[in-house]
Amino acid sequence: MSVPAPGFESFGLPGDSMFLDRIRQARQRSPEQKLVEGFELFDLACEVARAGIRSQAPELDGNGVERELGRRLDIQRRLEERELYRPVSIPGDRGESSP
Repeated sequence: MSVPAPGFESFGLPGDSMFLDRIRQARQRSPEQKLVEGFELFDLACEVARAGIRSQAPELDGNGVERELGRRLDIQRRLEERELYRPVSIPGDRGESSP
């Protein structure tokens, strides 16, 4: 087994203890907190995607970037509808959250 370089101990991959701790912490949050954080993460992901689109296609204007973002989000939605992604399970955790 290889040892990661300093600063690269955790990449947030399933099975990684830091990743599993973050899932446990998220399950402790209230539904309201989860909703707000979900909106914030979505907004951040869209900004990152827009930056990537601008980098990949600098000829696009603002409307073109938004159209491309919409196209990519549509692809993601279709993938999710096909159930290509599964929820992460944690050994010994039944997915219950504390009140």
